[in-house]
Amino acid sequence: MPKIGIMGKVFIYTLMFLALVVGVSVIMFARQFTDYYNELRVQSVREVFDPLRVTFESGNLHDIVAAAEDFHNKNQSYDFSIQNAEGVVIYRASGVRSQAETMQPESAAVTITVLEKSETGKQPAYNNDSMFMGGASGSGKTVKNLMLSRGDGLILMATVTGDDESAKKALYQRVITAVLLLLALSAVCALLFARGITGPIKRLALDTKKMAALEDVPLAGDRYDEVGQLERAVHNMYGALKENIAMLEFEIKKVKDMESSQRYFFSMASHELKTPIAAASALLEGMLAEVGDFKNRSKYLRECIRLMQSQNKIVTELLEIVKLSDVSIKPVYETFDLSELIRSILPEYEALAQQKDQRITVDVTGEVKCYSDRIMLGRALSNILMNAVQNSPDREGIEIWAAEGELCILNTGVSIDEDVREHIFEPFFRTDLARSRTSAKSGLGLTIVSKIFDQLNITYRLINTAKGVMFAFSIPDKAGCTPTT
Repeated sequence: MPKIGIMGKVFIYTLMFLALVVGVSVIMFARQFTDYYNELRVQSVREVFDPLRVTFESGNLHDIVAAAEDFHNKNQSYDFSIQNAEGVVIYRASGVRSQAETMQPESAAVTITVLEKSETGKQPAYNNDSMFMGGASGSGKTVKNLMLSRGDGLILMATVTGDDESAKKALYQRVITAVLLLLALSAVCALLFARGITGPIKRLALDTKKMAALEDVPLAGDRYDEVGQLERAVHNMYGALKENIAMLEFEIKKVKDMESSQRYFFSMASHELKTPIAAASALLEGMLAEVGDFKNRSKYLRECIRLMQSQNKIVTELLEIVKLSDVSIKPVYETFDLSELIRSILPEYEALAQQKDQRITVDVTGEVKCYSDRIMLGRALSNILMNAVQNSPDREGIEIWAAEGELCILNTGVSIDEDVREHIFEPFFRTDLARSRTSAKSGLGLTIVSKIFDQLNITYRLINTAKGVMFAFSIPDKAGCTPTT
């Protein structure tokens, strides 16, 4: 049955099984049904004749005849007679023949069952088991003969004629009706059973189609049998699969962003390195050719040295960025005083600030415990201070303080446009539109800061304030090492 679904197959198989059970049951118990029906008929006849039997058992002949007449008036459908031991009919209702007459050959269609004689050859006396039914059938009719005897030889014999075919037909109709009802009930039960079994499977099949399209599929969770366990297992597997897909998509995006950043980085690095090399080459060629002012070699050799120093600085910072991008290099964590680290770095930049008439103020009192890589964090602080000194106008100030678990560095008198702030940490990015190289700016300082903080898992932010631009980063601390100010 390739075109029938699982529900149809379960329904058909269950219905066939139930029909087989019903059919076998009918075949096995058909004889018992017939015997039980006949027993009910015998019992009904005995109950009808029971009032006459009581009088026949204990009454005299006059009372028996009177009771027979009264019984006949009430039950005219029964033929019976009372006769003595010699076969002489004492009372006959509806022309019932005597025992001798019924034993004639011509009445072979009506057979009377005679009581078995005892060992003494006499008829047995009446007792509770002396009522017997015998019978014969012919022309679709069944004749049942009832014989009751007393110890004095008096015999009560009744003949009950029934339509055997009609009785069988009625019995068969009842049996067929019962079988049909059982089959109908079996069909309903098979349908409910098939729906109960296949419903969750069909729902799971629909859910898997949605899962294939990566749709959100809620778990019903209303079953705890094997089907329910299968459903939960499929949903758990789908959840794990979605998580893996999300992780793969994130990794793919990360790789693409990294590749894009690398392409941009190498492009910008090539551009930054190419320009000084070209300038130095032009100066050297001019000096070799002694063209014009290039005869003054001392002047242009010093310019070439300056260009090479700028090249050396860029190469060094590029190597540092590459080193920071190497995940195999792990930071060396230790607990140290951040205020002491600031004081050790500050003198180098105070001289630069004095050249621009700038003020550097530090408001970090007491110890500020920090748990991080001292060298890497010191390198990041140096770049931040250098960036603040270079980008602050003359006669402005640089303020440093610690508050609420952050170290803040503010350079006053400046602001950053939002479109510029989005790219401030990109390699070789300079805030001046002309991207002048006359200054000592390489455009890699904040890129290195970003790489270091990412390596150390330190959060940072660069925002505009009413006084200027503030760079703030969280002070990393170990359990039990809370920053204090």
